[in-house]
Amino acid sequence: MHFDRLNNSGRDAGLTSGVERLQEIAKILFIKMLVDNHQYLDNSAWDSVMEERRERKIDLFNHHIATVRREGIEIEDIQIDRSKSSVVAE
Repeated sequence: MHFDRLNNSGRDAGLTSGVERLQEIAKILFIKMLVDNHQYLDNSAWDSVMEERRERKIDLFNHHIATVRREGIEIEDIQIDRSKSSVVAE
């Protein structure tokens, strides 16, 4: 996916500032990176997100973020309104 498309999706989800959009995109990429490197999360973590219904993806990402937090890594929950889960689904 092109970054500009993802950026526009973030804007549509109510993330008005570019910094807000970038922060939320970075959190998702961070979770993917941890899965790819088998750190704290395994492949099933990403697979579970991909298989989940759109409206539950944010909750599942936040669950994985909580798992990473227990390992001592500070990262905030994803702050996209749950009604805008299509952004995360993309």
